[in-house]
Amino acid sequence: MASPLRLTPVKLEALPQSSSEPSYQSYVDAAVSAALDLVTSLPSPTSPTSDRWAAGKTFQTGGPAPVHTYSTRSAAQPPPGSGETEGLRWHARKSVHRGESAPSYEAFERGLLRDHSVNEAKYIESCTEARKIKVINEGELEGANRDFTFLLLTTPLPPRPSASDSARTLRSFMVISLPVEHPAEKGYVRGRYVSVEHVQKLDEAEGGGIEWVMAVSSSAGGMVPRIISEKVMPSKISEDVPSFIEWVRKQ
Repeated sequence: MASPLRLTPVKLEALPQSSSEPSYQSYVDAAVSAALDLVTSLPSPTSPTSDRWAAGKTFQTGGPAPVHTYSTRSAAQPPPGSGETEGLRWHARKSVHRGESAPSYEAFERGLLRDHSVNEAKYIESCTEARKIKVINEGELEGANRDFTFLLLTTPLPPRPSASDSARTLRSFMVISLPVEHPAEKGYVRGRYVSVEHVQKLDEAEGGGIEWVMAVSSSAGGMVPRIISEKVMPSKISEDVPSFIEWVRKQ
């Protein structure tokens, strides 16, 4: 089965229309499996080199959680899990949130796993509105319309065992956004993006805290040259981290 993580918009009518359909769970499983392959292919402190990813700038170095960015070396060599991205690269960020001032795992769940798109409009300045256009499974698989129209999959992942404490398990969840076809509204330029967000509790053996990873491949649409949108993407996606943390603190 081809990876669902692609920039070509999917037709809503081609998707499972209900969680009771046999194809529904297969679709969700395929998307989650591809997304996990993608985020786990990113470099790590123990494996800093990669034939697919190049490390970029680190942003927010003076803040509580530095944001490390990465971009694929070439669109011709996509990372594991990627579908067709029409010659555009993937860009990613990784941040680890530790200490008393860091948001709790439950805060990440409330802000990112539940009502994801509605909350984005509250902490991302460039996102002014989010509306659902179709609900396939409430709280898990939904369609939303902005100047980007996308399918949103939000799902907790099975707990994994702790290496430092056999009595504990570690939680994580995934947020996947896929472009879908929908009539463009007058006055809007229709862009497209495919993205993955993975939030997980880290084991004490890994230093503890919460790791937040996001990867995206995006076409801005309109008259924005590809070379410009590709160049600024690492900086743009890094801005969401302090915005989210500040929003959480105000809640």
